[in-house]
Amino acid sequence: MKNEDYKHLNIPTKIYIIGVNHHIQHNGRCPADERLKPLDHLRSEFRVFILEQIGKYIPDLLAEEFNGEALKQRKVDASILSDIGMKMNIKHAFVDPNSDERKTLGIYNDESEYCETQGNRMLKYSEIDRAMQDSKSKREEYWFEHILAEHPKIIVFVRGAEHIDTFASSTKQKGWDTFIINAYYEETKYNILISKGC
Repeated sequence: MKNEDYKHLNIPTKIYIIGVNHHIQHNGRCPADERLKPLDHLRSEFRVFILEQIGKYIPDLLAEEFNGEALKQRKVDASILSDIGMKMNIKHAFVDPNSDERKTLGIYNDESEYCETQGNRMLKYSEIDRAMQDSKSKREEYWFEHILAEHPKIIVFVRGAEHIDTFASSTKQKGWDTFIINAYYEETKYNILISKGC
């Protein structure tokens, strides 16, 4: 959809964005992620933080850049946000494409993944950069469409902290009232805890 198409839908009215490191969105860990053990307390604090935002903004949708595949990889049944949604009877949506969907849509996680799809041939930096920008746009469009499919009015959206400003700019262009609650939740504390856990 084009930006003007979203404006005519008149939904959602408000989106409140929280940037995070994805490791604190859930309480699980892969066997290789024992270094994440120090994050348990930070994850508990994140749950309290989310509850505070719900009390403040009264959302009718909790959405996040995460999916069922990511939960399975981390051996958990729910993310912190989905668990809160279930317990508080607030609609929740995972809005990030899984690996099969990303492949179908031509969305790449990073430059090396794109280069692999091109047979690892020598590529110009401008071509790689263009592919990454296109990939980011497609991914954000996927989020928009899956959020809108829930017909929300007020959203709390948790997403990776990277490029949060460009995403917020896109939501504003689509006519959404956009607020960044926290561009990177407890970035300093996260980095300190990870360094101790390694």
